Amino acid sequence: MTDRHADPGALMVIPEARSAHLERLRERPADKMLYLASKPDFDADLATGQANKVTLLSACWRVALTRSLVLEMPEPLWLRFFPKFALLGLIYKATNPLRRGRGRVVVYAIENNGLDQLLSPDASRGKRVVGPALRMAIRTISNLVLDRICFGSPGSEATYAQLRLTPRLDKTTILELPAAADETTTGADQAVLFVGALEERKGVRQLMEAWEGVERLCSDAHLTIVGDGPLRAAVEAWQGVRPQTRRYEGQLDRRELDIVYRRHSVLAAPSIREGRWREQIGLPIKEGLARGLHVVTTSETGLAPWLSQHGHGVLQGSQEPDMQLRLMSSILNALSITRDPRLITSDLPRLDGRTAAREWLHYV
Repeated sequence: MTDRHADPGALMVIPEARSAHLERLRERPADKMLYLASKPDFDADLATGQANKVTLLSACWRVALTRSLVLEMPEPLWLRFFPKFALLGLIYKATNPLRRGRGRVVVYAIENNGLDQLLSPDASRGKRVVGPALRMAIRTISNLVLDRICFGSPGSEATYAQLRLTPRLDKTTILELPAAADETTTGADQAVLFVGALEERKGVRQLMEAWEGVERLCSDAHLTIVGDGPLRAAVEAWQGVRPQTRRYEGQLDRRELDIVYRRHSVLAAPSIREGRWREQIGLPIKEGLARGLHVVTTSETGLAPWLSQHGHGVLQGSQEPDMQLRLMSSILNALSITRDPRLITSDLPRLDGRTAAREWLHYV
């Protein structure tokens, strides 16, 4: 067997940093993170000297000069970032003599949309031309720079199989499930929670419509919505009609959100496919599972097969006309089950899937 040693100082490039990135970064003090922008849930209080906001020019310079033997990049099918992926990956490979040729480029992949839908979301003539050309560019650059790739779901593995990446690429699949949190929910049995961007694709409008049916059939049920986005005004107006069973919390920081999770028993995450976008994993799903919440979601998330196998509610065909009715039925079913949170968390792995993937990716 080949003796493998963990590189104690990987360099990670993150296009849009979240608090979850900072939390994982703290688990490995020798690692460094460069990020170009941050998401609304980014908690600057969690940032340390390990994480640095940079411009693209600065990122190029640091990647060129780094002595780190592992460069972790965003996945190549993150299309908005792909030109930067190509640039930074090629720079790292070109300067690899500084690392005695031992440096590796690794990625964690969770994109699970079909390549045709991802690269050519409409059937226009221009898209029919651009799609194959873009596919060839992604395949060529990926085969040039990548050394190792870990898939976060079987759906992601299937998507990348369509790219026909080189057989020399080291690959594995580690399902992105959370480990159990230190504290599970103590929430009321009739308490449902939505966490996420208030956008059409997250299914919040369908959830509000379905909830009106839940209220008629289950008078004790309560729904809390957490997040911000284009539909905020609609959510606030809807919540004001029946504030006794509807609550809107706005955007919360990590500490406040943890408390809210533990006050609920069901997490609703009814995402809908939209254009190039398909729910990859869903951070609220992971956070809800870790605290023992019963999850109601759609088949869009890469965790859908696992969730279905472990007793959670998974709606097939998120864009079907009867989605609101099926969503209402699934929420009512979840409210009637009253599952022990400890049984839900007992299905989870000992080690967080993203952490396990990072350990695999960073071994050199």
